[in-house]
Amino acid sequence: IDTSHSKFSGGAMNFTGGYFWYNDSPDWDVGSGDWTVEAWQMYSSASVGSRVSSFAQAASNGADYPWAWIKQTNDVITIAGNYAAGGQWVNTSSNMVVANTWYHFALVRSGTTVTLYVNGVQWAQVTGVTGALINSAYKLSIGSAGEYVASYGGTYGTIMMGWIDSLRITRGVARYTGTAFTPDTMPNCNSA
Repeated sequence: IDTSHSKFSGGAMNFTGGYFWYNDSPDWDVGSGDWTVEAWQMYSSASVGSRVSSFAQAASNGADYPWAWIKQTNDVITIAGNYAAGGQWVNTSSNMVVANTWYHFALVRSGTTVTLYVNGVQWAQVTGVTGALINSAYKLSIGSAGEYVASYGGTYGTIMMGWIDSLRITRGVARYTGTAFTPDTMPNCNSA
């Protein structure tokens, strides 16, 4: 916990090449229902030009994840996921993130639409997401792409470099819908 870099008082998780793993659990299976994954996040200057993942539940080869958002080497954000029946959905924002700036990220499935909001504004969206998403058997990670921890810094580096504050994963609730919203000014105060 880093108290000198936090969105809210109390500190933020500091990722400088490390990550947290959580064993697979039925709690991580989002199926075909609504869900929201959100956090305040700031990339450090070490992450510029690297491909990094903040959260995912992927296999060691990078496959079999139900959902993810990934900062690409050109600093745009890609959202993607895999269906239980096979196939994938994916879209990439045209907007770019910059280092040392706090962003509120919210990845939301509402019905058959998955939307990435950044600071309350829609950056990327995929429509026609029908059916259940894959129930990954791999570890859920904060700070990397699940069990896929390719070395940081390369074209396929996946380890987060920066800070994460107020992470929340909600099954069964699309907390944000529409084209825009105002992010919380306190940690996770949206009770929808």
